[in-house]
Amino acid sequence: MNELARSLSIEKIVVDDVFWQIENINSAQLIDPVVTLEISTTVEDPQLARAQCEFELRDDSKSYFKCRTHVYMQSKGADFNELQSAPATRRFTEALCMEMAMGQARSLLMHACALAGLAQPLLLSGVVSSMIELDPGGTDASPQYLRTEDELDPDRTDTR
Repeated sequence: MNELARSLSIEKIVVDDVFWQIENINSAQLIDPVVTLEISTTVEDPQLARAQCEFELRDDSKSYFKCRTHVYMQSKGADFNELQSAPATRRFTEALCMEMAMGQARSLLMHACALAGLAQPLLLSGVVSSMIELDPGGTDASPQYLRTEDELDPDRTDTR
């Protein structure tokens, strides 16, 4: 997994389709966001993958916040179709893309809350259960900032 972490790099992150109308949201209630992630290789280069993450906060009647983020990731020496066929590497690449995309969504959500004048931050349940932890102050997704779950907890015994 360490070799995989060293071979991946984030090329760019693009945010589009951002919507918010959170002025009337009950910020004291626990909100369960809807998050989807799709990863596909690009036609031009099988070592370049595009992950599309959609994040939405809504209740039964209204959408309060929504954004779509595209994460472009480069693999040095490995085809993403091969990486996606092995469960462990698929989970790792999905977690990396999700963490990058959710970082953008979180920033936009905090900005929207500040603009709406919410005195209390929104309570979000289970936005990302990350396999990857970025080092404090690390804003780059290059491998020197990534640590795998095994490195975070070397005594871990489960084989997810």
